[in-house]
Amino acid sequence: MQMLKALLIALHEDETGVTATEYVSVLVLIACVGIVTVNTFGEAVSELYSEVHEGMSNGEVRGGLASED
Repeated sequence: MQMLKALLIALHEDETGVTATEYVSVLVLIACVGIVTVNTFGEAVSELYSEVHEGMSNGEVRGGLASED
């Protein structure tokens, strides 16, 4: 019983894996934020790029860096 108690105390005081666990937690949080952001804004950004592409294909680009021929 003393050996089990000593083992549990040693495992409780061992902090070698804590840093890796913290990094994994931060990585998972960043991945979740990225997934939510893409799901929230992905369709709107895709539509915006499609409109810009269609406008450029039809020669309807105004202002900015487009030439004013």
